[in-house]
Amino acid sequence: MWDEERNLHLFTRQNIEAAERLLEMTDRYGMVMRLAKGTPTLQATRTGNYTWVDNVWCAEELQGAVLKCDTEPSLRPPKTDHLPVITEMSIDMEKRDPRMRKNFRAADWEAFRERLGEALAGFGRPTEIYEIEEFERRRNQIEEAIQSITDDEEKLVKYY
Repeated sequence: MWDEERNLHLFTRQNIEAAERLLEMTDRYGMVMRLAKGTPTLQATRTGNYTWVDNVWCAEELQGAVLKCDTEPSLRPPKTDHLPVITEMSIDMEKRDPRMRKNFRAADWEAFRERLGEALAGFGRPTEIYEIEEFERRRNQIEEAIQSITDDEEKLVKYY
């Protein structure tokens, strides 16, 4: 797994368990690394050596949308050791037509209540419900009455 023998001391039980959790999570959520292996992301302040301690992940479904994922050393602010990582993606937005929705603020609520009262009165006097099927039947009746009145009474407006 390690390229260099000098890193064997890192194989502690705690480190291995932490790495296993990370691998399980990346697999579960379909995450893949987008920053190319070996891309330097940090320049050690003391030695000036470049290392790659950071990475960029994305969902597998988005891989094709990534146009560029690389460091940009020229954008590094002064007195910092990390290199900026620039990720460019092509995400096309699907143009949609405005959707129509109800404007309940403009409703004539008095007329709505009157029509709903008439519709509910047509169902007969309320009685106790003992069966689930009866409950569902009555609930559907009420929902259909409300929907029918709403469709007739309310004004439509554009929704973006």
